[in-house]
Amino acid sequence: MFHYVGPPDIAAGTHLDGPRGLIVEGGDVDALLGPLGEDASARRVTLTYTVGEEGALRVASRNSEHVACAGGASVRAAGELTVALEGGLWIVEEVTNQSTGYCPAPDCWEDAREALSRAGLEPPEAFTSAFVFRVCAQCDALQIVKDAWFVCVMCGEELEIPIHR
Repeated sequence: MFHYVGPPDIAAGTHLDGPRGLIVEGGDVDALLGPLGEDASARRVTLTYTVGEEGALRVASRNSEHVACAGGASVRAAGELTVALEGGLWIVEEVTNQSTGYCPAPDCWEDAREALSRAGLEPPEAFTSAFVFRVCAQCDALQIVKDAWFVCVMCGEELEIPIHR
């Protein structure tokens, strides 16, 4: 389970009881696009997603904060999800664990995969992009590790501390 670790001012300024989508079966993807402000006729849409404690896939507009999508609760997985309309069916093109609010470890894939499957979406074999997060012991900055470069971009200190211990 991943708890919100992002900036407190973002969580405080986010309407945690605001609209969020819950997909319970594949056909619901079409119904969610309109209320989320997406163009329902779009052939490709990228969304913010979370997998709640109960294992349900929640999606919101890509411009939404993950903490709002999850209603402020802890999550099993979080990231971005790109779906495309092909032959009348929504296909998962991309799914990541990129959420700097929750910093989920790449091993949350199984929870994301199960939630996508329960929602009626065929998941890929793994995250299309998996991110590793660390916190700097020197300056306390949250970091996305890129290209296995475990060095803080803020102060140059080596990154050793996982976000969730």
